[in-house]
Amino acid sequence: MSLTSVVAPSPAPETVAALVGERLSVSALQQLGGTLGGYSFVKVVVDREQAKIHFLNNARHSFHAIYIGEEILGVAEERVRAEIDSYNEAFYHAPGRRFLLGILALHPQMLSLETVEVDTMPAELIREFHAFVTQYVDPSLPLLFKPANQLQERIVREIPASGLPRVFAHELFSTAPFVPLNPGTAVGRLRLFRTEAEYRAAKLDWSDIIVMDRVPDDIPRLAGIINARHTTPLSHTNVLATGWQIPNAVQLGAPAEIERRGLDGKWVEYTVDAQALSLREVDEPADAAPPSWYAQRVTLEQPEADHSPIVNLARLRAADRHRYGTKAANLGELHHVLAHGSQRLLGFYQVPRPPRDSLLPYLARLLDVPPGADLGAAAAACSTSTSASRAASRCRSRCNGGSWSRRRGSSRPSAS
Repeated sequence: MSLTSVVAPSPAPETVAALVGERLSVSALQQLGGTLGGYSFVKVVVDREQAKIHFLNNARHSFHAIYIGEEILGVAEERVRAEIDSYNEAFYHAPGRRFLLGILALHPQMLSLETVEVDTMPAELIREFHAFVTQYVDPSLPLLFKPANQLQERIVREIPASGLPRVFAHELFSTAPFVPLNPGTAVGRLRLFRTEAEYRAAKLDWSDIIVMDRVPDDIPRLAGIINARHTTPLSHTNVLATGWQIPNAVQLGAPAEIERRGLDGKWVEYTVDAQALSLREVDEPADAAPPSWYAQRVTLEQPEADHSPIVNLARLRAADRHRYGTKAANLGELHHVLAHGSQRLLGFYQVPRPPRDSLLPYLARLLDVPPGADLGAAAAACSTSTSASRAASRCRSRCNGGSWSRRRGSSRPSAS
């Protein structure tokens, strides 16, 4: 059971591909769409050639491209997937594109319309897209365009608000009732603290899941975190939660709901995913033994006490962390990779990117090498040649100070 219960219409059957050419009611949006970050959404396709709108059934079509191929162009899914890059070029980058693709989301008192992040839709198409979709949604809810990337943010700021109602990501974030900061599942004892004084007076254990308006930065390692007020994904506590691999989320109204359900002090299964936060009461485990990290002794390296001269960051490696600090040593490693390349540069491209198995074919075209070539060697060679071309400018910058590091704890200044 979710922390906040929402009664929604039954989802549309998978036999229904989309709602085509008709006005989308709020009920139909919830039936056709999915849920992400606590918001109902539905995918939208505007066919400019036919002057027709399509609201996709998320249960049947999770990708715009597959829907357009199968339902509009009559192209089999296998062929669309095999030629996905050319289709994406036509759908997201072509100036005279036939289709406008986006996502419509339901928020309290409003609807938002956005494209996918890679879309390079210019100003005239953004205005056309918004105006067309406005005709087919509930007129009682204002439709605001949400820029999906920095290019669109610059474009939207140049359009008068009277010509394009808009809302920016940070504005939506500040009003979202639920924000999944770090997904995961944990079993532990739920501890609700109304004030920081209550928190300071309590003794926390490794098995605790704490609920507070604002979680202090000096929290000990525990099982989970629920923020009753907004914090950011880059907050210190979320960085800790990510490193500890524990669930963490923002859920407005969490204290009142926990008190209503009498969960404070109870053992619960706490889950955070992209859709919602859930708390399910469970029995206290009979063998609730502390995890290995709880009893593990942490040994810190002995810091370098002797004088260490200021050196160029490019000369530092990971082994210098005890002399110049972890951050400087990592930057030195980065300099080394940029100068000499790395076989690990393929990591990003090897990860599955649905509907593609990976981005390795794209990387091969980017590096201008034939299929089956040694992409690791090609990437390393490209990195090395790029670094060599920058050598002259780096040398000139060094004459003016350059990038340097100093020993940790030294009172001598460092240029950066």
